[in-house]
Amino acid sequence: MEQRIERLEELVTYLEETLRVLNEVVVQQANQLDKVTKHCQQFSNELRDVREQMTEKRSPDEERPPHY
Repeated sequence: MEQRIERLEELVTYLEETLRVLNEVVVQQANQLDKVTKHCQQFSNELRDVREQMTEKRSPDEERPPHY
């Protein structure tokens, strides 16, 4: 009986350590995901600005004729 209790205590200790490590990984991944999300939002905003600038600057006179 005592061996079973010791084995269970070892198992609990192992599981607690595994849980701690996994929690650290989840926190790191959440931080990375936040950074990636911010970068994607910045990129999206910059792309939108560039598209708006391109649309604003174009006029029919600036367009190349189809034969070019």
